[in-house]
Amino acid sequence: MFHDLIMTPTEALKQRMQLLRSSNAKISIGEVFRTVYRQEGFAAFYRSFPVNYAMNIPFGSFIIVLNEKLKYYFGVKEDDQSLNYYLCGAAAGGIASIPTTPLDVIKTKLNIQNCMNQKC
Repeated sequence: MFHDLIMTPTEALKQRMQLLRSSNAKISIGEVFRTVYRQEGFAAFYRSFPVNYAMNIPFGSFIIVLNEKLKYYFGVKEDDQSLNYYLCGAAAGGIASIPTTPLDVIKTKLNIQNCMNQKC
């Protein structure tokens, strides 16, 4: 939960910056922060928190279980730093992202919803 309390507003600002940089490469994060706060209030930074939290719990659970199962299946030991160790982690992350991707799309839409039809 602590992670999401910090990362949710950071993610909201990052997504706004990505949208705004396409039309204004010199815009600063401070400008975006002040504009969002002035126009939408503090709640705009946490609008996607429930979805973000609901996404990160299953993702974290899936990735740990899948990573451990893959390491067991391929015989990778905990102190082993071979390529298989990293491939198991990468595969676990890729597979764990499949069921949580729709929630990530919803989170992004919530973060930029006021930018879709008007200038942020």
